[in-house]
Amino acid sequence: GGGGGGGGPEAGRLEFSQKESVVPFEAGVGRRGDKVRRLRSELRKQEAEAGKVRRAEAEGRGDEARKDLALQKALKRARGEKVHDDVGKLRKAQKSLEMKRKKGKDKWEQLKKEEKQQKDDKQQKRKENLAKPRGKKAKLRAEQREGFEGKHGASFINSEK
Repeated sequence: GGGGGGGGPEAGRLEFSQKESVVPFEAGVGRRGDKVRRLRSELRKQEAEAGKVRRAEAEGRGDEARKDLALQKALKRARGEKVHDDVGKLRKAQKSLEMKRKKGKDKWEQLKKEEKQQKDDKQQKRKENLAKPRGKKAKLRAEQREGFEGKHGASFINSEK
């Protein structure tokens, strides 16, 4: 009894990818490097808006442009959208991400270097071990003194010639 029944999830058919509808607010499911791109685009947008205000000031309608911009931002906030208009914060976030990335890269380089070192050490040890003489004869040879019991056998000393 109790073969592969009907109810539960099938083995190998489980899916864990989040749908955007079940994820709360800003916690979007994004691709790798999305945050960096988003920060960059936000910064560009802010610079463009600042440029617009400058051009408007040059034409003598700076107040109007600033009010228009403030109104747009206020509407976005009222709709519940997030407004990223603090250039300092954006740059700081960008810098922190860059530092994090650099730190990770350095750590990775270090790991690779250590791994290579260990591999080389192992290989060296292996070479040394393979070069060593092995077996019973090698042990015997190690115990014998050259010229006495060793190399020449017992033909020199104690020989009855």
